Amino acid sequence: MKPTLVAAAAGLLLAVSASTARGDDSPNQARDALVRDQKNLMTVLGAFALGSMATGVPLLTSNRAEVRAVGVQNLVWGAVDGALALVALSSASSLQREDASLSHWVDERASVRRVFAINAGLDVLYLTAGALLVALGKTDTLRGTGGGILAQGGFLFAFDSAAFFVMAPRR
Repeated sequence: MKPTLVAAAAGLLLAVSASTARGDDSPNQARDALVRDQKNLMTVLGAFALGSMATGVPLLTSNRAEVRAVGVQNLVWGAVDGALALVALSSASSLQREDASLSHWVDERASVRRVFAINAGLDVLYLTAGALLVALGKTDTLRGTGGGILAQGGFLFAFDSAAFFVMAPRR
């Protein structure tokens, strides 16, 4: 899983650094910046999802229940994250064809930013649940499930937090 985390962190940094231009002074520039930032972020999420699923499959063949449970978490969270990334990429692409006022695109960016803030809050709940399962789980399967949730929730917290900053107002 470490190579996946390293690749995800590198992609996350690229997404954050790609969003440094400020001063959108036309509706089209604001729209294009929003679309670009969403596509960059969802590409990172999709890559992490693929990496999670790819690492989850071999873990399922382990003789250890704890390791198999981590594999299940990787597969399930990876599938959900991948589906979310695909839907968001499709949505961002459809925005590219819209004409709207500058205030519309500013509001749209703020709305996307709120979603990432809410998601970061949910990630804290996932991390708490994972930590409780690791610490208090009575079986190897429960402890492995907790470990898998911690790994996925940790990435998602970092991702959603970075995305919140990427989606900061551009003016």
